[in-house]
Amino acid sequence: MGLPSDQELEFLRAVYDSAEIGICVTDENRCFVMVNPAYCRTYGYSEEELIGQSFVKMLPQEMRERAAELHDGFLEGVDEAAGEWEVVDKSDRRRKVMVTAGLVKLASGRRFKVTTVLDVTEHRATERQLTRLADVVSQTSHGVIFTDQSGKVTWINKGTERLTGFSSEEMLGQTPGDLLQGPDTDPTTVTHMAKRLGAGMGFQVEILNYTKAGDPYWLHIACSPVHDKQGNLEGYMALQTDISERIKIKRQIENLAFHDPLTGLPNRRMLDDQLNYCKSASGSKKSCSALLLLDLDDFNRINDTLGPREGDRLLSQAAEALLDNIYGADLIARPGGDEFVVIFSGLPDDSVSAAQRVESIAVRMLNLLGQPFGCAELEHRVSASLGIVLFKGEGLTNNELIQQANIALHQAKKAGGDTFRFFDPKMQTALLEHHREMVDLREALRTDQLSLCFQGQVDCRGQLLAAEALVRWQHPTRGLLLPGEFIKLAEESDLIFDLGWTVMDVAARQLAAWKQDRRSRDLYLSVNVSLKQFEERDFAERLSGILAKHGLVNPNLMLEITESVLASDIQNLLTKMNKLRDIGVEFSLDDFGTGYSSLAYLKRLPINQLKIDRSFVDELSSDQSDFEIIDTIIALAKALKMDMVVEGVETEAQYALLRRLGCRTFQGFFFDKPAPISEFSARYNLPDPD
Repeated sequence: MGLPSDQELEFLRAVYDSAEIGICVTDENRCFVMVNPAYCRTYGYSEEELIGQSFVKMLPQEMRERAAELHDGFLEGVDEAAGEWEVVDKSDRRRKVMVTAGLVKLASGRRFKVTTVLDVTEHRATERQLTRLADVVSQTSHGVIFTDQSGKVTWINKGTERLTGFSSEEMLGQTPGDLLQGPDTDPTTVTHMAKRLGAGMGFQVEILNYTKAGDPYWLHIACSPVHDKQGNLEGYMALQTDISERIKIKRQIENLAFHDPLTGLPNRRMLDDQLNYCKSASGSKKSCSALLLLDLDDFNRINDTLGPREGDRLLSQAAEALLDNIYGADLIARPGGDEFVVIFSGLPDDSVSAAQRVESIAVRMLNLLGQPFGCAELEHRVSASLGIVLFKGEGLTNNELIQQANIALHQAKKAGGDTFRFFDPKMQTALLEHHREMVDLREALRTDQLSLCFQGQVDCRGQLLAAEALVRWQHPTRGLLLPGEFIKLAEESDLIFDLGWTVMDVAARQLAAWKQDRRSRDLYLSVNVSLKQFEERDFAERLSGILAKHGLVNPNLMLEITESVLASDIQNLLTKMNKLRDIGVEFSLDDFGTGYSSLAYLKRLPINQLKIDRSFVDELSSDQSDFEIIDTIIALAKALKMDMVVEGVETEAQYALLRRLGCRTFQGFFFDKPAPISEFSARYNLPDPD
């Protein structure tokens, strides 16, 4: 039974509006007379924006004339095949649509074109991705095999054909193992694979297979089950990687476990065995032995400029020279890098006589390695440094002996290279003391032995403008230590990061406290930042987090950086400084005039303040050059529109001269000494610290 005639129009309109496919009706003037909601969604327009507009606005400019001709022809009775068109939506994005057309003729003679559009943009993108993926899998050098549930091959890529020598036609319908396994294929591995496949599970194995020609090759196979959308097993995919070369290298390493593959010399493993023998022999025979650790000077320069191949040739020739010319050695070894170790045993029991014997050997080795290396076209002259340790018996471990030789080697390097040094226990004592200080500093950070003192920066009237936060270490046995006694130690390790961020957090907390009182809310606080910490990749983000934690929006924080920062990557430096400037952080260039400063960089970088180093102030009254340098820096600061602070002002005479030169901000003992926050607050009538 059909719909009543009065409901048919309402029904048809509902179908038209609810259709998921876009429908539009255009007239002889090429204008929209009807568009359904799906059509509007496809193009991003409302119905009101489209009705009465030309349909060609939905097309790229280059297609509009042709589309108009087809439209007019269609209304005149020319067939128009369904097809795919490129259109433009309201956001000017190009999309792909599938288009069909129908002709409607009214009794009045008017003609209309009814067009349906289906957006296939995402579908086409997916098709392209699948095509690219298929191309990649097909062309990859790795072998890819797909099988059905029973393990029969359904598809292979070109990589599999190259690996196996079998064509796709030869492998289709076959079980890979039947074609590829041979007499030396491990049966245990084969059984393991079969069990996993029987259980519908994947596996990863390394297995020896054979090509069609019978040549063996090693494979790493990663096999995974393939399931359909319902989770049913469809088959398996195996990714095969040729690891023959890796297996070959692995076996070479195993075969050469005691030798350096480049030079053929014994390696560290054999060195340990020989040292154990020498220690035992020297103890029973009451004789001395010697370990000489040799390092080629500036080897990295040759390696970096001429390439590793030339570096390897140099190492090989140095090894040959030692083997051919150093007689009586128990062992000549290359433990790694550009280092060689030579061991002598059976030396005189008297350590002085033994040292004299070894000294003559060391001189010969240095002269030998000072000869030209390379070839006529590319000749090298290198030098070497030697660290020597004498030993008897088994009192020291092998690591301790090599460590002592290393200490002596570093002393030879410090002396400029091309020389040798015997191990001196005093050197080890100094290193142990350095290590102990490092341990103490780590403990100081853990137990809050570090604290901040504050020193004011004042104007010509003595009015406090800012302060500098200076870290102090209250050592449990050595008393109060100034930064010069431990900052370098921190920078030699990663402790500078913990120290720096601890100081930054305390400084931010103090700034937040000052912001709460009208007497201190405008004060700036300067904090020194080491180059190592400033170069942290996330320095800006971490500092921003600390400021946010303490509620600081305009923090009045001045970071004091040294001129060494300017020698780093200027673009990265500029980016980092601009990030910090955007959150209100300012910069002071500390110790200005003592290091590297490019005026071009000073112009580009967002530096707010120059801080004249105390070294120019110390002799200000007696050294005319210091007077002129400060005068020049003042002029420079004015030209660059930077503020300026003079530090190290300790006498009234210095203060008077600096004022005469035009200095306006001062810091030094003449005004105050660094003090804990309680004393500093009392001195300048600041709010009491919590």
